[in-house]
Amino acid sequence: MADDEAKRPIRISRQESYLSVKLTPLRVDDATGEETAAASATGFLWAEDDKWYLITNHHVVTGWHPETGRAISPTAFSPTHLAFQIYLEMNSGPHGSRLQTSKAFRLELAKDGEPVWFQHPILGDKVDVVAIPLFDPPNEEELEKLGAIAVLSVPVNRHPGWVTFKPAVADDAYVLGFPKGMSGGPFAIWKRASIASEPDIDLDGLPKLLIDTATRSGMSGAPVVAFRRGFTSPTGKIEDALLGDCLAFLGVYSGRIGDDTLGLQLGIVWKASTVEEIVVGQAIGRWPWDL
Repeated sequence: MADDEAKRPIRISRQESYLSVKLTPLRVDDATGEETAAASATGFLWAEDDKWYLITNHHVVTGWHPETGRAISPTAFSPTHLAFQIYLEMNSGPHGSRLQTSKAFRLELAKDGEPVWFQHPILGDKVDVVAIPLFDPPNEEELEKLGAIAVLSVPVNRHPGWVTFKPAVADDAYVLGFPKGMSGGPFAIWKRASIASEPDIDLDGLPKLLIDTATRSGMSGAPVVAFRRGFTSPTGKIEDALLGDCLAFLGVYSGRIGDDTLGLQLGIVWKASTVEEIVVGQAIGRWPWDL
């Protein structure tokens, strides 16, 4: 990020815009240190027991198609690292704006030849979601060293704006990703969708559902938000009803069905429960080509 973009006042309309993290898969040559970058992807943070994790798709960290069992890239590219940034608040700017800066990370995907990510403890890589241990959340002293007062890239499960309601088929949803690497300034693009299959049904016997949207590459690993406007009763009781916009974390986007961008336009979302199961289960991942 250029110096004039790294520190600037920003006032955003929805705090959920801070949830997504743009990922750049890298392959680093051990001998020369030369980096080769692949097309960008998306991820987000998750917190569990005072530790932070990076959540994205299994196919993002391996370069391996989960259904065909083959390399996604014609060059058989598989990353060794992921590069990403998190955003920090420096101090309050004018008129309620925030002065923002960023800190870059380069995350190694293997240690002693073994994957560093966790996969689903029961379904393994049949669930196209992984969790990569990152670090403990920065304390006040560490933030001060970075010249910051708060972390803006908050973990999805610590976001205070969620409303607990039961998503239904035909509800609106948004995929917060980076289509073709594009962003809205430093933030993800909100790609509109609708929930296309019954959320309580596990498609193909797996914890996933479908959304109807014209998604593009670069959005893999993005958080998906269910969105309901108007009258919402989270508990089903009239006295608990809310009026306005209600948002809930729906799951993890992992790609569209088929290779035709103008075809079905149906996307796959792994249900929110899979993230918690992966993080808690701590099942070490496997290289798909070794199975």
